[in-house]
Amino acid sequence: MQEPDAVDGTRADFFISYTAADHDAAEWIAWVLEDAGYQTVIQAWDFRPGREFVTEMQQALVRAERVLAVLSPAYLDSGFARQEWNAALASDPTGTAGRLVPVRVAEVALQGLDRPRIYVDLVGLPREEAKRRLLAGVRAERAKPAVEPGYPERLGDSSAAAPARDRGMVGPAVDREFGAHWDPRARGVASADDPGWYFAGRTRVLRELVTWLGDPDLDHRARVITGGPGSGKSAVLARLVTLAHPEAGRRVPGSVLTSAPPGTVPPVGGVDVAIHACNKTLADVCAALTAGTGVIEEHSGIASSTPEQQVNELVNQLLALPQRRVVVVDALDEATDPEQLTSQLLEPLLASAAQSGLRLLVGTRRPLVDALGSRIVVLDLDDPEYLDETDLAEYVTRVLLVEHDPDQVTPYRGRQELAEQVARAVARRATPTFLIARIVARSLVLDDQPLDTTDPGWERHLPATVGLAFDRYLERFGPNEHRARDLLAPLGFAEGTGVAGQLWAPLARALSGDGDYTDDDVGWIQ
Repeated sequence: MQEPDAVDGTRADFFISYTAADHDAAEWIAWVLEDAGYQTVIQAWDFRPGREFVTEMQQALVRAERVLAVLSPAYLDSGFARQEWNAALASDPTGTAGRLVPVRVAEVALQGLDRPRIYVDLVGLPREEAKRRLLAGVRAERAKPAVEPGYPERLGDSSAAAPARDRGMVGPAVDREFGAHWDPRARGVASADDPGWYFAGRTRVLRELVTWLGDPDLDHRARVITGGPGSGKSAVLARLVTLAHPEAGRRVPGSVLTSAPPGTVPPVGGVDVAIHACNKTLADVCAALTAGTGVIEEHSGIASSTPEQQVNELVNQLLALPQRRVVVVDALDEATDPEQLTSQLLEPLLASAAQSGLRLLVGTRRPLVDALGSRIVVLDLDDPEYLDETDLAEYVTRVLLVEHDPDQVTPYRGRQELAEQVARAVARRATPTFLIARIVARSLVLDDQPLDTTDPGWERHLPATVGLAFDRYLERFGPNEHRARDLLAPLGFAEGTGVAGQLWAPLARALSGDGDYTDDDVGWIQ
């Protein structure tokens, strides 16, 4: 879509009318509108030096279909703003054509003849809700919510009538899985015990997914997130799941939400079911879908049937109770039987998605993508359109500075420019793999001294593969490096969360051939 230019005759959808006191709100509104496909004219972007302001304003009012007034006390006190407001009113005095769209960004009351004017109210709203309300307001569409509203408690017991969205992602099993898988990956750390939020980048893919999940008019083809090992497939999905989680979302630091690029934060409650498919059977995934989508096992007979019957019954129940449901399935390729899960569950769900209202979001490695059939849209994180080297650099910078963990010693603390220089070099070597960047960054944090960037060729010593990155990390063990490698070897054969404690030392002894390792050694490496 061609960008509007205030000097040509191109028609625009909106002229953004505002005062200097509200420039931040005006620019955010303009950005959201243009990101949604509208054309705007806004003084900050289109009135260039050397031009005459009143003429520019008059031309903008002529070119724009509608005037969006950024409403605040300062706006009502501004002479120029009132002129723009009155010009819109003059061409549509009753408001039936929607020529004037007031958007309230501060506490202010309209007076006199303006009092009956309906406005879009953004005051006090979080970013995503403000964005949703703004776009709904300018579309002049009904404000009916996409899901059933909460049942009024004053009408009686709500437990039997709770909508599926209230039932999603709850219960002890989900809580354990959330802490072990979704939470750390959403934050860009290795485990739930690691503090901080280091996730960075992936703006385009997140924006596409948030738009797809939130727009009821978009297609029901599954979105499949794929990429090479360590590309961050789980991190992207976990970011969406965590920020949409009704409980976990409340624990997200405000700085994480305010610094997130516009359009990348899903609405709270926007994901009904999140399943980490690693080591799960077809029956396991069916059970999770049954609970999370509101299909009650006791009444459906799903629990006692064969896997094939379970799938058929689940699909029939979803079709019998059609409503918008969002299901995220990560690590499909690590399920007990990925092909069976794909052919016997996911494909039937996708075949009926348009009728049942299901939105399916899947994370898997590339070899399994073709098995999902034609009802999918593939988003490959290694594709240049979804990957920017600066994403990795920003992530590494955050890890090097460890700002979220003041107790962690790092040679880069207080050295922002040095951290950014090193991070750019790490990113150049690691691209497109976030896993390499994370291993290298963590090893640099544990060094006694920062890298000497005055040393010729220092960048060439940075690892460019996972193996080399891991080698650099293990070098810090010095004379104990061989011991560390032996003790870590069993993890290379493990699935899921790792090796059971009682098996770790015996496996290390067996794999090493010459090591007499005990539980004390396991405690040392942990």
